[in-house]
Amino acid sequence: YMARGLDHGAARRLVDSPWVDLFDALQPGAETVARRVAAALEKRIPHHRRRRGLTSLPASDRLAPWVRALENGDIRPEATEAALDRLLEEGDLAPAEALDPFRKRGGEADELARLAADVAKRAAPMAQKAPDVVMRWALGEVMPRLLGRVDPAEAQASLTTALASILGRPEHVR
Repeated sequence: YMARGLDHGAARRLVDSPWVDLFDALQPGAETVARRVAAALEKRIPHHRRRRGLTSLPASDRLAPWVRALENGDIRPEATEAALDRLLEEGDLAPAEALDPFRKRGGEADELARLAADVAKRAAPMAQKAPDVVMRWALGEVMPRLLGRVDPAEAQASLTTALASILGRPEHVR
């Protein structure tokens, strides 16, 4: 597992985990994806066991489209855990359908521009807040709709432009 990109601690935890065979069956190829998949399984499977009553591991063919989408860049890394959660929670949905909200589909730049403009209209009550508070709020409004499809840095740049009248106010200059 270390040769596949996991650090010693992650490799040791994976070897000792009940989902080691699932990880092997998923065969994440890229080192970065292998690390993300191992970390997501380690974090989210116990969560779903404790909080959602998960009693058995999902079949590898259910999770394989998730791994392939991460490898192909169809889903951005930021959506790794959210996409896994949806696959685990929405068992009645086909994997492709469960992953669809996180896949790039074209038009993301236009959607981001519309969302940023909408957030800017609603940001007036935040005018007296510190710029970082305003930005965190704005990202919280935009990113759930674009998770997996837009680079958060792009979203922040778009929001910075859209919120310039608020973020650039003299009371925010330090």
